[in-house]
Amino acid sequence: MTPTRRELLRWFGYGAATAVAPVSYGEFSSGWLEVERHTLRLPRWDAGGFKVALLSDFHTMDDHRLEIGERAIDLALLEKPDAILLGGDYVNLGDRRRLKLLARLLSGFERARCPVLAVLGNHDYWSEQAPKIMEVFRSSPVRLLRNEAVPMGGLVVCGIDDGINHKQDPAFVARYESRDSVVAIYHEPDFVGEVPANASLMLAGHTHGGQVCLPGGVPFHLPYGGRKYVAGFYPAATVPVYVTRGVGTVGPDWRLFCRPEVSVLTLEKASPSDVP
Repeated sequence: MTPTRRELLRWFGYGAATAVAPVSYGEFSSGWLEVERHTLRLPRWDAGGFKVALLSDFHTMDDHRLEIGERAIDLALLEKPDAILLGGDYVNLGDRRRLKLLARLLSGFERARCPVLAVLGNHDYWSEQAPKIMEVFRSSPVRLLRNEAVPMGGLVVCGIDDGINHKQDPAFVARYESRDSVVAIYHEPDFVGEVPANASLMLAGHTHGGQVCLPGGVPFHLPYGGRKYVAGFYPAATVPVYVTRGVGTVGPDWRLFCRPEVSVLTLEKASPSDVP
């Protein structure tokens, strides 16, 4: 039977809604920040219940992404962490406008009552303006670590420079082998095998959790350096590693079944039953 004009219009409407719905949800999800609170029990840890806020992958390319980043900072500050750690990829382009956006983003940490430490990511170097990005950090309240460590009263935070661009020198982490509490920040999670085994924990970003996923968080695509460790906590890695889904986006500014994340991690000593 030949469908009527009204039936054709109704079917067209259903089809259009089906096609548009994932995109609309994705556009909404790109700003739907989620605070992930976890207690990580670590075999090599002797610094009590230390709380860190982990933020990564801001990709501050326009005013909209800046606004999402500023809200992520607000959420992190509300948690009153002992330290805020930033995992890289602050921009994609290093032009004057994006550097101004980055400066505005970092100024949000002026309200922090704890140390704020950062490493660079692959996109920061791909912007071809890494020296200018470093200048922005030097004028901000955030300390940028490039294969450097910062002792923090009972623990050490080691910032490893980007691996994809061959800026890393993780061997320096081994200098702190006499300490039981060493946190490494390294943008790409799959490079965890490079980190000396005396590290208690590695924190990473890079993957965006896949950014665009099937229901249940199954990614369509993952970047080099983030295909084995995608999102969440991996206690059985060579060094336990936590991967945040990050704050921003690359390419189209939308996420699907993969909300942006503010990670709030309380680090404690593992009991024998916690060790994998």
